[in-house]
Amino acid sequence: MNLTTYRNRRTLFLGEVNSGKTTRTREMLLAVLREDEEGIALFDFAPEKIGGVGGKIFLAEEDRRRIWLESPRIVPPRLTAKTEEEAWELARGNFRRI
Repeated sequence: MNLTTYRNRRTLFLGEVNSGKTTRTREMLLAVLREDEEGIALFDFAPEKIGGVGGKIFLAEEDRRRIWLESPRIVPPRLTAKTEEEAWELARGNFRRI
């Protein structure tokens, strides 16, 4: 993977459910760690896996110790809310935790 595109920048992957955002992030992060980079921060806003959707990024313990990882509890409103009002309340809760 050519990391030149990502160096000294912030990167945000956006996409639909199961479009490869987490996989791409993990690939990029492992490539950076292989080059012994330091000062890496990862903000993982994925919810826990629900019915095959979502899931936090998986990293070996040794890799986790080399980065600053922030991963607040996120509740997926579109997957869990029964009403629009409940979806908004869940989204507000996510906002507060982030």
